[in-house]
Amino acid sequence: MTALSQQKRASMQQRKLKAKACMALLISLCLLTASGHSRAEISVVVSNLNNNELNSSLIRKLFLGKRSSFADGSPAIAMTQDEHSEIAQNFNFMLLNRSPPQYKAYWARMIFTGKAYPPEQAYSDAEIIELIKSNPSIISYIHTSSLTSDVKEVLRIQKAPDKKKLHFQRLSLAECWGPMD
Repeated sequence: MTALSQQKRASMQQRKLKAKACMALLISLCLLTASGHSRAEISVVVSNLNNNELNSSLIRKLFLGKRSSFADGSPAIAMTQDEHSEIAQNFNFMLLNRSPPQYKAYWARMIFTGKAYPPEQAYSDAEIIELIKSNPSIISYIHTSSLTSDVKEVLRIQKAPDKKKLHFQRLSLAECWGPMD
């Protein structure tokens, strides 16, 4: 055997090993995602005293400052969770269709033009529940697992998969294969 054919054979074996490693990585990532990644839910909540019909469109308008009252004309105060929290980022992505940078840019534009100001922030589900109990005008969101009889759920949202991680996994998998000769 010549040195050139030995190099080709070694290169082919390296590619096969790389392919097997990538497949093992892909299978383990799929199993990890399927088993260890719970499907947390977010509940949009209001006071038990609030009898307004609320749909996702109205809720979206309230949280984007495009509307400041419920359907019956009573004032609505949207309250978000800490912008860096996972629940806030998932809520913004799933209901408002905005990533964290898009959400910040949206509010910067609204403030600059004087059209609206961003919602106040709370830092826990318990704090939001207490605020809603003391002010029936507040609308906010909490983890569904934190629901109590002190608030009324008006909408439930499934947690979004982390698109950046999926994108990163696809890039990693593509890089594993490398150029094929």
